[in-house]
Amino acid sequence: MGNRCAMARTQRGPVPKIGGTGALRGQSLWRAVRKNRMGSLNCRVDAARSQAGSSIIEFIFLVVLLLVPLVYLVVGASQVQAASYAAVGAADHAAKVFVTAETEGQGQTRAADAVRRASANMEIRSDRTHFSYSCRGSCLSPGSTVTVKVSIDTVLPLLPEGWSWRTGNVGSTATQRVDRYG
Repeated sequence: MGNRCAMARTQRGPVPKIGGTGALRGQSLWRAVRKNRMGSLNCRVDAARSQAGSSIIEFIFLVVLLLVPLVYLVVGASQVQAASYAAVGAADHAAKVFVTAETEGQGQTRAADAVRRASANMEIRSDRTHFSYSCRGSCLSPGSTVTVKVSIDTVLPLLPEGWSWRTGNVGSTATQRVDRYG
């Protein structure tokens, strides 16, 4: 098929002139032009048949090349956002439960539980969360403030359990005042 197309290209020659003197070997003008065009059309059809099925391969290749990294990027961004929400919620709730405690030890236990629960709500393992607290004035005395800092390590998404690769951390701080009149 490729040889016939190459022959059709080389045999074309000049377009026959009107008047019959340039017509190809006694054929009419329109027959010669039609024959010339049909040869070209057959070559195009043959070329299209040889390309059949390649568009689906190109489509799959482009989807894998472009769409998979884009989806991974979106999943990674959503995990960073979830860690951010968890850090803000954990710091806020930990500070609130700390100032309602009777003793500093009880406040620390309540704050640790609040941080653990807030991170669990966003499906973040507790070993990735860290918190600390500080008090202005003596802790839990009326009018003093308690500041809780929560940081959550972010990791690459969709990795096996032992392969967590730390990519950064997200943190939040919340401050609550201990009631003056209890």
